[in-house]
Amino acid sequence: LVFYEHILGALLLFPIVIAFRRHEFVRFKSNEPLLMLVVTLCGSVCATLAFTKSFQLTHSAIPVLLQKLQPVWVLGLSKCFLNEKLERRYAFWAIVSLISAVFVSIPDLNTLKDAEIYFSGCLLAALSVFLWGITTIADKILLYRHGPSVLCLYQYSLGAVFLSGLIFFTNSELRWQTVESKHLLPGLIFLATIPGGYSIAIYNAGLKRIPASLSSFIELIYPISGVIVVNWVMGTDLTALQLVSGVILLMATFMISRKTQNL
Repeated sequence: LVFYEHILGALLLFPIVIAFRRHEFVRFKSNEPLLMLVVTLCGSVCATLAFTKSFQLTHSAIPVLLQKLQPVWVLGLSKCFLNEKLERRYAFWAIVSLISAVFVSIPDLNTLKDAEIYFSGCLLAALSVFLWGITTIADKILLYRHGPSVLCLYQYSLGAVFLSGLIFFTNSELRWQTVESKHLLPGLIFLATIPGGYSIAIYNAGLKRIPASLSSFIELIYPISGVIVVNWVMGTDLTALQLVSGVILLMATFMISRKTQNL
């Protein structure tokens, strides 16, 4: 599934980048190929595979909740590698946003109480958080010189190459007939574009303009849209806990962005 997403994403991004962002192609400096390798292997390949597999091994709420630790990890990395300045008031709203994001992701407290925690699934989810945090820092460094959409094309293209090698060496079967079916292909195209390549290109454009620590906390808003879409598709209602947590999360993210602009 991850391979199909990457190959379709690269194919759909290529003509757009060539047509409208050709001027953003620049030569890599000495350390940039290594950073691009980190982005591809850590973010596109290993983290995505680990996060996807974790859903099979544990309750679906657990990987989502563990992913909320990513901003804390990025916060430390950005301080060490990017010299981003932080202040104490920033930490208060960061904690508020983390707690709110947790409760947006669950319908009620019973979801946590009744969840069956599988150790291996939790480890994979935690590994994906670790790798995505590293990817955010590497992305930020690369974006100093490279365009957001071009960087996204590199990431998806190299990701498809590495995943194809992984499939070959593990003797995994590619079921192209299934992919080409009218039932699955539209969904794969949607995954490769809207939540995939196009979203990453837009995210890179934002990351190019703001600190990596801020972008990571803004990502916590995604459970709001995710919960709304899931509830709309499945015909269920949002709980009072989710609504209140969503409002608090938006307020906390707004306060973080204001304080970051003043740094």
